[in-house]
Amino acid sequence: MDATQERPAPEAEQDSRTRTVTWEDPLIGARAARSTSGLDFMRAIVDGDVPPPPIALLMDMSIIEVDPGHAVFELEPAEFQYNPIGSVHGGALTTVLDSAMACAVHSMLPAGTGYTTLELKVNFLRRVTTETGRIRRHGGSPARGRRGRACRSRHDDMSRHATGSRTAFDMTTSAARHATPLSPGTEAPDFELPSTPDQKVALSDFRGQPVILAFYPEDWSPVCSDQMALYQEVLPEFQKYNAELLGISVDGIWSHLAFAKDRNLHFPLLADFEPKGEVARTYQVYRAREGTSERALFVIDADGVVRWSYVSPVGVNPGADGILRALEGLGKESS
Repeated sequence: MDATQERPAPEAEQDSRTRTVTWEDPLIGARAARSTSGLDFMRAIVDGDVPPPPIALLMDMSIIEVDPGHAVFELEPAEFQYNPIGSVHGGALTTVLDSAMACAVHSMLPAGTGYTTLELKVNFLRRVTTETGRIRRHGGSPARGRRGRACRSRHDDMSRHATGSRTAFDMTTSAARHATPLSPGTEAPDFELPSTPDQKVALSDFRGQPVILAFYPEDWSPVCSDQMALYQEVLPEFQKYNAELLGISVDGIWSHLAFAKDRNLHFPLLADFEPKGEVARTYQVYRAREGTSERALFVIDADGVVRWSYVSPVGVNPGADGILRALEGLGKESS
């Protein structure tokens, strides 16, 4: 072959596919979940009153039925779910299974209760392709312990390509266990905590400007990581109100420094480490049983008075909307 001759385009380039996915703000559903029972929340998604989560649209799966302790999901096998050997990726099938079981558990929980998967086991019996047709997964929650619930999932036709699994969910974030934080109108207790091995930060350092206190349970946990990353992203919005953001947890200062570097955080993380949780106790958001703080937020005005406070379920990222509304309210008062 002549070295200058054009080579034909690879087959993959000649037969390419594209797919566009559109979704709504996922925090719409997250906010609704905080004030709605699990069953009512799941049914609102089924009925279309609450938008489906982005993962459902990305995977082309949907919840089609929910009853107390039982949820049914469907998945349309498609090429975009394929692995390199021409069948639907096991991770995609596991996602549907985990979703069905999670929603079965969620359907049994009261408003404000969070959960997370503790253990997941999946058995793959048959391959799934686009020729398989739409598949259906049932999630059931038959057994509950003091802090967890075992759950199973099955396929409608067990003889074809069924997958079986069992998982447990942590259910320690019941609203009944939520702390009652310092209420608006209370003078914010002053404190001084380490921000580096040789530097400390005091609340009184920021007198004359609004301060946001973000208590969180632990460095490195998935929800805490997402929450702090979100606050880094919206930090310019906080700064428009001249507000200072302070993250606080019971972790030691070296953990904070590593966490901040890894997550690219550019606001102080304060170590409420020794005496452990002293500041969290003062603000009435310490979880003595776990030895961590609640996931709690405070907005303190320029005079050092709490103007807004909120405790989120530990397993739920509270977002930044409440903080921004509180800061906007302060701005209107001062204008």
